[in-house]
Amino acid sequence: MMMQGGKNMSLETSKKVLKISGILTVIFAVLAIIAGIALLGFGSVIAVDEEIQAMEGAAEGVFGAYLIGILCLVSGTISLIEGVVSVKASKNTKYGTAAFIFAIFGLLGSISSVITSFKNNGNASGFVSAFLTIALSVLILVAANNVRQAHKGGQ
Repeated sequence: MMMQGGKNMSLETSKKVLKISGILTVIFAVLAIIAGIALLGFGSVIAVDEEIQAMEGAAEGVFGAYLIGILCLVSGTISLIEGVVSVKASKNTKYGTAAFIFAIFGLLGSISSVITSFKNNGNASGFVSAFLTIALSVLILVAANNVRQAHKGGQ
């Protein structure tokens, strides 16, 4: 990959980027998994509370909490794998291809989050979070590609 000034990112720089981005991705993934579990719990509370069930729109609230909770769990799990594999690739170039593939999955998930946020008139924190995860996935993608190429070249 070409970097500023027309120079390639070195293998050592790519490994550092993978390690730092991977650790940050793991942190955000754990937060997403916790949020998913909390939303599933919140949906369950709504589902069993008779006073809330009597309110108009309660069924939609339960469905929404479950749906978003499941999406957070899936997204968090993919991000967790992306982060762990990225950290592994920072230590061993043979994991470069796996980090590259999971970075693509992470990038696609992040882009879908941005689209969903725009579609649902999301709040600022949702946009910031989505763009931050896009940036992390792009960093991992570029660095993992360099590590992957180095592994193919036998470095």
